[in-house]
Amino acid sequence: MTAKQEKFWKNFGEFIVYSLVGLATTIVSYGVRSLILYSFARMYGIDLNSTDPTMAGRGSALRSAAQTAGWIAAVLFAFLPNKVLVFRDKDFRKSVFFRQFGTFVVSRIGTYFLELGLAVLLPLTLNSLSYRPFRFVGVTFTADILTMVVSIILVTAINYLIGKLIVFRKSRKPKEEGEQKADAGKTAAPPNADNLG
Repeated sequence: MTAKQEKFWKNFGEFIVYSLVGLATTIVSYGVRSLILYSFARMYGIDLNSTDPTMAGRGSALRSAAQTAGWIAAVLFAFLPNKVLVFRDKDFRKSVFFRQFGTFVVSRIGTYFLELGLAVLLPLTLNSLSYRPFRFVGVTFTADILTMVVSIILVTAINYLIGKLIVFRKSRKPKEEGEQKADAGKTAAPPNADNLG
């Protein structure tokens, strides 16, 4: 690897790996979400684009359930790849592992509510404003698809910052054994005549 490549990887490698793990996590999350959302909507005759209050209410309940299932799948999938591949944290002591997992889940609960709010409210808002789906690069952007795109960008950025600054923050490494002995020698009282005898 050239010096330029090493510098680039040092500066952006973590975010590149995070983006790849994030992409895999997104596929898991939105794959589960979409599978539940569209299959149950078809199964129970729920029109997700309806502005009728009863139908819109059923659609909101289904969106909430689908979003929750996708979130659970994503959190369970994402923890280890983030710990090991992205933030290169190799500390698997039980206390550290469970503290990190707990913090990871709590932080993801916060972004879950953001995702849930977007997943339920944004499509309803867009549909009430007579949103017209459009096609771009072969994809029809319905209100739900557009919401997914907005949610992915926003939540990915927030989760990266939380992971780096809070969940897997680098703690100071413990001193090497030699350094500890040297420090202990500095603080010990020097021998004197009273102590020798």
